[in-house]
Order: sequence, then structure tokens, then C-alpha cells
Amino acid sequence: MPANPRTTNLEQERLRLLFRQAYSASRVALSGAFVCTAFFYYARPGAGPLLWLLGVVVFTLLRFALYRAFFDADIDRHPPTYWLRRHTLTAALIGCAWGPLPPVPLDVAPA
Repeated sequence: MPANPRTTNLEQERLRLLFRQAYSASRVALSGAFVCTAFFYYARPGAGPLLWLLGVVVFTLLRFALYRAFFDADIDRHPPTYWLRRHTLTAALIGCAWGPLPPVPLDVAPA
């Protein structure tokens, strides 16, 4: 039985799975951000695409710091909601960073 009676083994495994999947998804999304930046910079050179990339990179680094803290810590020190709230917050930040991407005008882009 876990040291913290609020966290069952099943909850621990679910948290571990969530953070493993989120870590992999964040790596892929970060790679995609670099590709998107290249396309948008080609279509509309300037600081805009680079500033957007900077935002995505900063928020993704926050997520990576959270993942590291999660996997380095004894997750029983905190209830599952502690980790889930932090995961949700970093996901919301990433969503806010990716949100402005669809309305970017590309009418001058050859592709």
C-alpha cells in the first residue's frame, strides 16, 4: 500500500502514463513548432514567427521541468490533484501559445 492513502497504485500508474505520454507529445509538438516557424517565416518574414516560437519553446520548457520534477519525485508526497493541476496549467499555456497560429494570414505564401 502506498505511503499516502489518498493515492492508490492504479492512480499512480495513471499519472505515470499521463506524464510519459505528455512528455512524448511535447517533444513532437516542439519539433512541429520549429517546422511551422520555418513555413511562417518563409511566408511572412519578420519577428512574429520567431516570437511565437519563443513562446512555444518557453512554455514547453516549463512542461519539461514539470515532467522532470514528477519523475524525480516521490509522487506520493502530493495528492494526484497536485500533479494534475500543474499538468493542466502547462497544457493551457501551450494551448494559448498555439492558439494564435490558425489566423496567421498566408495569402502571399506560394504553398
